[in-house]
Amino acid sequence: SAAMGVHQLLDSACKVLVISYHSGDAYQFEDGLQRSKITAKVLGNGGALPSVQFDTKIRIDSTLKDTNVNPPKVISAYPLYRPVYDSLILQKTPISLTLSKQKGRTYKECKVSASIKLENPLYEGKERMQLMAVVTESHIPIAWKNQSSIEFAARSMYNGNKGQRVQLNSNGEAKIEFTMLLDTMWETQHCEIICWVQDSANLQVLESSHIAILEDTITNLEKPLNFQAQNIAGTLSAAITWSSPLPNAKYTVIGYNIFQKGKLVNKTGILTDTFYISPKLNFGENCFSIQTIYDCKSILSDTVCITITPLPTPTHLDSTVLRTPNYTLVNLSWQAPKGYEAESENASSLKAYFIYRDGKKIGETLPTLISFRDSLLYKGTYTYSVSALYRNKGIEIESNKSESINVPFSIDGSAIETDSKYTITLYPNPCHTNQIFLSKEVQFYSIYNLNGKQILQGNTPTHQIDVSSLQNGMYIVKMDGHHFKLTILR
Repeated sequence: SAAMGVHQLLDSACKVLVISYHSGDAYQFEDGLQRSKITAKVLGNGGALPSVQFDTKIRIDSTLKDTNVNPPKVISAYPLYRPVYDSLILQKTPISLTLSKQKGRTYKECKVSASIKLENPLYEGKERMQLMAVVTESHIPIAWKNQSSIEFAARSMYNGNKGQRVQLNSNGEAKIEFTMLLDTMWETQHCEIICWVQDSANLQVLESSHIAILEDTITNLEKPLNFQAQNIAGTLSAAITWSSPLPNAKYTVIGYNIFQKGKLVNKTGILTDTFYISPKLNFGENCFSIQTIYDCKSILSDTVCITITPLPTPTHLDSTVLRTPNYTLVNLSWQAPKGYEAESENASSLKAYFIYRDGKKIGETLPTLISFRDSLLYKGTYTYSVSALYRNKGIEIESNKSESINVPFSIDGSAIETDSKYTITLYPNPCHTNQIFLSKEVQFYSIYNLNGKQILQGNTPTHQIDVSSLQNGMYIVKMDGHHFKLTILR
């Protein structure tokens, strides 16, 4: 149902049980049903889209218990009121309701005349009748509840939600005339007015009818011309431009909406210009369409797409688990994005690296520092990734994240290489000379201090490593994906 319907039930002191919630309005949480003033503000701004499904609520107490199941706090009243509905639907209604309309001064104004006639003079509730009316709209292109559009959304209710009392004349007849104003955002061709007469005491609906607001078939509406979207160089935004449709002698263009993959982009209001700068786009393909809003309906343009080429990401992300007498930490290292190395012409546009643990940003480094130390960790496995921050013409853009790595971590540093199946060894260790030797040839090695800073590296096949530049102390040597402790003592 519509949120407006729930609000009326609450105003009428009806107990309501929410079956499913909808994000973004006062009915998002259970306690929102009690916030009548907040709800009224939400519903008073151009009508409401469907927000919740609801059902009458009955509390479990000493007079009503369900002994077959563990009693919840509330139960649905549906099994109780469905038989009542089945019996009432077979009864002949005590009144008749006929609707007619006249064109208003504009296509956004509709004058309605409701004629009520008492068909059963013995009906005892004839003094309690009230006329209710609501404007509904269908074919609304909004994704909701796994649907591609919204149907029969309550847009506006006559006289708020209070309706008008029906006063019958001596012949048992009444005629009520009223005017419904339509918002320029609503498609008149897809709107109708639904009226019903109900008993003001028990809200029982006695009769209902509906009438289309615009019965004429609307044709020859033009789409925007020269619609195109272009990426603004060095940014993640697009310049979207178009030309106004050819003039129409009968209908007037009110404005435009921009949609990206079916979602409204210009959320602050309809556009009157023929130029729009999109918010931040995603890397890859981005598709747009324009909704031209006439004073009678709207029409959607064809789709145009632009592709945003991803910026280079850091590569060769690796990790080392380090342990000292005072702390245990994870040291991350990586290589600069291709083409943005420290000595390259593009290096000046690289401004920082962002480090992520389990999808959350935990720190950043200067572009000249390609390592990061993470500490204060508990035992477990952590997923790390790194992105690069670029700046071009004063605009900062973050790249996609690098390929992630999983790091098993124990508080005692046991993730450091201890696999006896890996037969390579380095010697002497501790080292008292300027060379260490390897039991077999390796393709790549790197040496880190206990602060996680890379001291040496080599990427050519070798059986020995020159460590003459290393001071006395403890280091971590990484060779072909394996890690070893090395001590220098001269």
